[in-house]
Amino acid sequence: MTWREFVLRREGYFREKKNEDIRQAKHTRLIAYYTLVSTGSIDVKKMSIEKFMPIDEGEKGRVIIHDWQKEALMKAVNEAVNGK
Repeated sequence: MTWREFVLRREGYFREKKNEDIRQAKHTRLIAYYTLVSTGSIDVKKMSIEKFMPIDEGEKGRVIIHDWQKEALMKAVNEAVNGK
């Protein structure tokens, strides 16, 4: 394998890895959104899924979750656990 082939394969590997991470973040976002919708914590007409949890890249490539999103999710989880 030449150096050029190695570099191309390496770049392809890291691109696929990044795509997989983004796919997993979108999947998690869908689960969280539909969980909150099913418990009635948020209204679908007032908040779309893109507005609910946008996938913004942070400084280190992490997904940024805002405080109000964490609070809404924790509220829904507590309601589900307590049987409300």
